[in-house]
Amino acid sequence: MPRDEQLKSDVRQKAMPEIKRQYIDSVLTLSDSNRQPSGTAFIVEYTQRFGEPRHYYLSTCDHNTNQAITIFSGDQEIQEFHPEEWHRPTGCDDIAIIDVTENHSFPRHLSHMSFNIGESVDRTRGFYDIGVDLYMLGLLVDDNDPSNYLIRARFGNLSAFADDRFVMEMGNKKKCPCHLADMRSRGGFSGSPVIAYYEIPALDGHVIQKSSLLGIHSAQHKEPVKTEEDGYVTVISLPSSVSRIVPAWSIKDLIVSNEKLADLRMERILADSKSKNQ
Repeated sequence: MPRDEQLKSDVRQKAMPEIKRQYIDSVLTLSDSNRQPSGTAFIVEYTQRFGEPRHYYLSTCDHNTNQAITIFSGDQEIQEFHPEEWHRPTGCDDIAIIDVTENHSFPRHLSHMSFNIGESVDRTRGFYDIGVDLYMLGLLVDDNDPSNYLIRARFGNLSAFADDRFVMEMGNKKKCPCHLADMRSRGGFSGSPVIAYYEIPALDGHVIQKSSLLGIHSAQHKEPVKTEEDGYVTVISLPSSVSRIVPAWSIKDLIVSNEKLADLRMERILADSKSKNQ
């Protein structure tokens, strides 16, 4: 059996993940203009080449950014952002990002509160396929408490890997390829990072848990429900437990392709090179 196939056969599902503190700290919550909890955001790290400066981006769903939103870390207010400050893709993906590399409003050093987008699940899938374990971190606004911005976790499994041949309506009302996951999502998790994980045995007999960013929770998959009363049939659509997830590679594509963001990275790279040569 080829080594790759042997490794896949050795991969084991784990009932509960070892959630990294760095992942939890990367997740921020949003409030709308009425100071009501409205969604989730998180920070990703991108490095163009080894040895060059790291760049950091606040990421969320595009449909979360239609109005001014305030970022919170726990119960600490960080900063307000307006719709025109976000960078969005030209296509259908329900994502929006802001460069926060030099933003001093955030409470911790960014390298300790970010996902490495270079290590996220890519189009090759790797070990991450149907059935793999998942969790997402975000805001459960069903708590109905505007002062409660504590991060919650929901758990599930991957139902379908994104396929360009199949599109679904995302939270921004545009149709796009997406992952599907049985996650029991609820209001407020829009913009949440979804993390895939598995276990693999090491050569010394120990078990290593691997985890990577799968994407951003965008919308709940809706299913038709038929009711009948006195001969009248009514069909309504209700949110199911299935999440529609923007693939993580869409975040990287946006970071790489956006000219304004690329210019900011180049300015930092040149400044860093000049500083090293002085």
